[in-house]
Amino acid sequence: MIKPPAFREGQTVIHADTCTDLREAASRQSIELHAFARGQYPGHPLPEDRLPGLRTVGYWNAVDSQSWGLDWHRNEGIEVTFLQSGQIDFWTTSSLWTLRAGDLTACGPWQLHRLGNPNIESNTLLWFIIDSNIRNKDQKCRWPNWIVLDPKDIEELIPRLMYAPAPVFHLSPKLRKTWESLHRELRDSGEVCPVSSLAIHINAILYDLLQLLRSTTPLENPGSADSTPALRMVQGFLDGLAAIPSQLEHPWTVKEMARVCHIS
Repeated sequence: MIKPPAFREGQTVIHADTCTDLREAASRQSIELHAFARGQYPGHPLPEDRLPGLRTVGYWNAVDSQSWGLDWHRNEGIEVTFLQSGQIDFWTTSSLWTLRAGDLTACGPWQLHRLGNPNIESNTLLWFIIDSNIRNKDQKCRWPNWIVLDPKDIEELIPRLMYAPAPVFHLSPKLRKTWESLHRELRDSGEVCPVSSLAIHINAILYDLLQLLRSTTPLENPGSADSTPALRMVQGFLDGLAAIPSQLEHPWTVKEMARVCHIS
């Protein structure tokens, strides 16, 4: 197993997910898994010199209810998923959603989330993860050069995800077509990575996601206390402690907690 990337905040080290439960489910043929991946993620290997920053893109098809789920975890970049059929429970530290066909989720870098309650139901789920290259609080997201959105547009994406009232969107039939096309491409590709097609589909999905975020998430809303960055960071930190009690074992100091929350 390749060592996953990690985010360092003072003495705190957060490791990216290894998808062990998904890997094991696929190995015992509980699900159909078709993915292209690099690093710690399961799937056919992505070409080393193509689509840098793309960590994984693929789908699973669970024909019946499963005996596993993806427990609380974080990923090193933006993770976007689309539920093509069935249903599945999706958690963040503050809320639980029961996703149904046509729902999209978008998580920012290192955002804590979970799939299953605790196990997953029959469903077909697609996803991709693009590495943000953020390994500590002082770094900014760096997008790979095959993401062709205008730089001013792509710079909006992470801030709007942070301020989004919810990470779940129900897509119109028109917006679902890109995901359905991606599913067909992955399904029919075998072990040969369709590099150009993946780049086209992912760029289109990111553009659609940005439009959804623009329609639901103002970057500035001074009249709302919930939009205050400091309050959101503190609440996210406390929610993370509640979700993973083992983090309470760390000898937190006020200075270190403030640093994690990016406040004085």
